[in-house]
Amino acid sequence: MGSAQRNAWLSDWGAKPDDGSHEQWYLETNLIGAMRPTTVSSSATLKRTHVSESTVQLKKLLQEIFEDEIVEPKERDALTRFTDSMSNEEKLAVFQQFLSEKWGEAIADDVLTGAELRLLGHIMAELNLELRDLPEQARFALRDVF
Repeated sequence: MGSAQRNAWLSDWGAKPDDGSHEQWYLETNLIGAMRPTTVSSSATLKRTHVSESTVQLKKLLQEIFEDEIVEPKERDALTRFTDSMSNEEKLAVFQQFLSEKWGEAIADDVLTGAELRLLGHIMAELNLELRDLPEQARFALRDVF
C-alpha cells in the first residue's frame, strides 16, 4: 500500500494521515475481524510496577517452604515472623501470585494429578487462602474439589 493510499485509508477511519510525526500506527483487529488503525505515541511512558524487596524475599521463602511439599513448624514460624511486618494487602498479593504460579505449573501439561490437587489445597490451607484467591480458570476447574 502506497503512502497516499495508506493516508486515504487512515482518514476513512477518522485517523490522522501520516505527517512524519513520531507517532507509530498499527492495525488493531476487533472480534469480527475488521481492522482499524490505532496510534501509539513515542512519547508514551510505560507504567512501572514497584516490587519491594520484602515481596521478592517472601516469594523466595514460599518457594523454599513448599519445595518439598511439607511445611515444618520452623518454616511456618519463619513465614509468620517474616510477614508480620507486611501489610495484609501486600501479603495477600504475594500469596495469590505464588498460588497462581503453582496453578500454572500444575496445569502446564493439561492434566491435574491428585498430587497437584493436594499441593494446591495444602498451599491454600497453609496461607489461609480461599477458593476466590485462585486464578479464575483454577476456581472454575476446582470449584467442586475445594
